[in-house]
Amino acid sequence: MLAILQRRLAWQWWRPLLVLLALFFAAGQVKFSTVLQQEPWGLLFFVLSLLTIFASRKCFHQFKQSLISLGKEPQRLQEIGLWQDYFLVRQKALWFASLPTYCAALGATLGLETIAKALLLLCSLLLFWLYRTPRQVWYVHSAV
Repeated sequence: MLAILQRRLAWQWWRPLLVLLALFFAAGQVKFSTVLQQEPWGLLFFVLSLLTIFASRKCFHQFKQSLISLGKEPQRLQEIGLWQDYFLVRQKALWFASLPTYCAALGATLGLETIAKALLLLCSLLLFWLYRTPRQVWYVHSAV
């Protein structure tokens, strides 16, 4: 059971990333209007989209606490409940981490500039990188 959950954790990071990239590039092909190409509206939308980074702040705290409780004692790594809690907390955190890319996809349909869309995508990628499972957790488990 634990090995299955760990395999699911390994793929949990890649699945939303592939969905985000597909959404980002597909939305870039569709343009319904050019509302955001006007100077103040595009900048305002970009700044508001950047603020969605802070929506994942509470989730990051929960993720950090879950990771700390998971890696505290090596013998506790065998508990399925800790891994399931970590899986659910991380899944929620990855959803919040993808908000800047969702905003970039929405902005792409409204005519947001390419540089702004790329920066929002990079913000999501950075947040995804923060929510990775550290190698120390995997190595401690394999040593037990």
